[in-house]
Amino acid sequence: MSGYIQTISFEQAEKIAERAAFEQLQPFMNNSRVNVLDENFFEAECCWFFFRNRQIEGPPEQNLRWGKSLCNK
Repeated sequence: MSGYIQTISFEQAEKIAERAAFEQLQPFMNNSRVNVLDENFFEAECCWFFFRNRQIEGPPEQNLRWGKSLCNK
């Protein structure tokens, strides 16, 4: 991507993903001290993909709510 100017940092993107993950995953969390994000993430040019902590799971019928990754650009 030529001419791209980064508008947020990795740290800012991670905080946004943490907030979004907590909003979605909080009903399925047994322990609020568990990190909502997995340590692993993918990075592409100007984009980060964050994933939920695999310790947080919910019922299969609500998989679309708790089973997705979180992306920030």
